[in-house]
Amino acid sequence: MASTLTTSIILLICLLHVRNTISTDSRVTN
Repeated sequence: MASTLTTSIILLICLLHVRNTISTDSRVTN
């Protein structure tokens, strides 16, 4: 159970990081 929760948190952080990177890239492109 704990490992599943940790995995979900890691995935969430990764998704947020990717989203921030994408928005930063588009901001720079524009």
